[in-house]
Amino acid sequence: MNNSDLALNPGMGVSTAATSMTTIDKNDGIQRVEVTAELKLGEGGEFVDVERSGAGSGEGEDRPQLIELPYSLRVRKLKIAMIVLMVSLDGFLLPTCLFYVLKYAAHLSDARNVSITTGAFGFLSLIQYVLRLYRLLKPNSPYLPLHSPHRWYLDFYQFQFTLGFILITLVFVFALTDSQGYTIIRNTSLAPCILLLQCGPQFLVSCVAYKQKWVNKFRFSSTLAGEQCVPAVFTIVEDVVGVDGRGGGKGGFRELWKGRYMQSWRFREMIFKQTLFWGAGVTVGGAVTLAVVLMPAVNEYVAYGFGWCFPFVLSAFMIAITIKWVQSDLAEEKEEWGTADVSVIRGYQLQPVAS
Repeated sequence: MNNSDLALNPGMGVSTAATSMTTIDKNDGIQRVEVTAELKLGEGGEFVDVERSGAGSGEGEDRPQLIELPYSLRVRKLKIAMIVLMVSLDGFLLPTCLFYVLKYAAHLSDARNVSITTGAFGFLSLIQYVLRLYRLLKPNSPYLPLHSPHRWYLDFYQFQFTLGFILITLVFVFALTDSQGYTIIRNTSLAPCILLLQCGPQFLVSCVAYKQKWVNKFRFSSTLAGEQCVPAVFTIVEDVVGVDGRGGGKGGFRELWKGRYMQSWRFREMIFKQTLFWGAGVTVGGAVTLAVVLMPAVNEYVAYGFGWCFPFVLSAFMIAITIKWVQSDLAEEKEEWGTADVSVIRGYQLQPVAS
């Protein structure tokens, strides 16, 4: 079903539905605002937006309102700076700086050095993992995905988070049980690369699923089984902002995010392009990192630094591109929504799936 409660109204030979949305104020408080989106049951049994404008469906009719996403990063600059600092420390600054200090200042053996370095890695990520898990599992949690069947339902990002921890732990265990020093160093530096290769192919597969209009066999956070597949960036943003950013689930960011996705074709294409961009970028980046780290011609201590630092440098570069790209696409979407013919801004094909 839709991300909102549908009220079916038979009339004029078709079935229509009205949805209500909510907005969030700048202080993260949730404030309800009625935004009506009219849906019509199409010939194939799917719901489609009823787009109305003076140019497309008669004079005097209003164009439907574009659902706003009031979760702005501009008012969260301090929080973002703190997150970037913590991610940088935990992700590559601490593992690399500590390793080279222990290597060249304390003159520890490689095995001892790596044991200490890997012990320090991931501490902040573990705290974030536990905090995120608590927010999802606490009674009457406002952060759960839409239509969650019970309070123990975790979103898709939490499962990916768990898988990442398991894969990196296995890499560290394998590295520390190896008797050859250079292999220990090289294998340990593959941790960031593992994350890239974990996510990149999934992003690309989701792009294919979206374009081929495949149907989900099971839930992906707020996207129900039986609904058409969405690009992976849609789910990642929904989960990260909904839980880590405290945007909320029902009546909050998750509902608005899904409503905007279903409402605007331009918005869906933006999500698809970003998924393709990140999927291709991190997959190639992961392959390059893997090749350099395991290349015998590259000094193992150089490979260690490259393996830890390159994925984060690549991510920072891609984030900078993404910010400008998304700003441009959102501006085009807003302009098109206000000026284009209604047929150009047709809504998302909604399958009536029971929640």
